[in-house]
Amino acid sequence: MPDWRTDHKLQHNKKMAILSKGNTYSSGDPVTSINLNALVDSATFVSGSNQTTDNSTLEVHSSGYLQIKDGGITNAKLAAGAVNASSVGSGTITATQLASDSVSTAKIANSAVSTEKIADGSITAAKISSTDTELNYVNSGVGIGTLNESGYDLTATKVKLKGESLQLYLEDTTSAEDPSTMAISLNEHALRFGWQDGDATQAFSIFERNLSIAGGTVAQMPTAAADGALAGNIAYVSNGSSGSPCLAMYTGTAEAGGSWKVLAIPGSAISA
Repeated sequence: MPDWRTDHKLQHNKKMAILSKGNTYSSGDPVTSINLNALVDSATFVSGSNQTTDNSTLEVHSSGYLQIKDGGITNAKLAAGAVNASSVGSGTITATQLASDSVSTAKIANSAVSTEKIADGSITAAKISSTDTELNYVNSGVGIGTLNESGYDLTATKVKLKGESLQLYLEDTTSAEDPSTMAISLNEHALRFGWQDGDATQAFSIFERNLSIAGGTVAQMPTAAADGALAGNIAYVSNGSSGSPCLAMYTGTAEAGGSWKVLAIPGSAISA
């Protein structure tokens, strides 16, 4: 007779089956090579929680094999550092995966932010220094300050225009006259002021320590008066002193019979 204590111990230690046998023997069944092989060859995994799998991370496929369950890999199942760059597919990290304020300045490579990455209208006055505004020379126009009905209001300690052969144009958009744009240019160490259509119409220029005052010929000077010359204006006239060059000063106004008068003519060469 079996010992009841041994049988109880066996029942106590019995675990849930993880395999469904390929053949089940009953008392008195013959044992053959066929049913012995079927016992193993036809065995299948038992599906369900606390059986072969936890049915959460691992499950039994309908075809009988084991597989990772969809969504079954949790963070707890990943070792620290287990996911590296090669494990992340291209384009899989979207804005949804990034926490707010998670990208710091240190994580942005130098020159990584290009023009196309900056949205139109995204650079506000708060992002521009009010004490040291530098503008690099470009071939297109640029506005500075706050736009209002009359133009741009600019309040700054220093504004720099940087580039080669700089020219700053001031245009009267209501003027139908040609030229209507005055240029302030800086090149070859010379600062020039005048209309932008050429050197000949520049009012005056400063080159190192020298000052040049533009004017014209005697025939051209009435035009200067008609343009609004005022008493005391000085100009260089290339043939204003009986065909010789001179400095001339405007007296009176064009409406009151003003005219250009010889102010000084070249004398002898300077000497120490």
